[in-house]
Amino acid sequence: MLCTSKFISTIAADLARRQPATARCIKDAIDSEPTILKKAMREQFDKLILGPISMVSQDLRRTEPIVIIVDALDECEREDDIKLMIHLFSRTRMLQSLRLKIFLTGRPEMPIRLGFKAIEGKYQGLIL
Repeated sequence: MLCTSKFISTIAADLARRQPATARCIKDAIDSEPTILKKAMREQFDKLILGPISMVSQDLRRTEPIVIIVDALDECEREDDIKLMIHLFSRTRMLQSLRLKIFLTGRPEMPIRLGFKAIEGKYQGLIL
């Protein structure tokens, strides 16, 4: 994951395909702000993932759990991006009534450990 510029949009596109209820909200977010794909990762996450999931959470409660898997987080080139991704995904906890699971993998390198330390108590760690 050397480049994070397409990271959020890739997850949003997959979310729209797998959870059609979110597709309209994601499309509306892009239509209302065509430059969203060039914005900071935090803004993209809020408008393309967190916002759409929040808007259709009633519909999504009746479906299978939503699982987002990010493999090899340690392969991200910028350490700040690693910490930011961990923080952004931790914010999905506000959607407690939704069956949303985030599975992040990576070697326990310093940026990953620091990212998880900053959200202490909001995740379940698993060392293999």
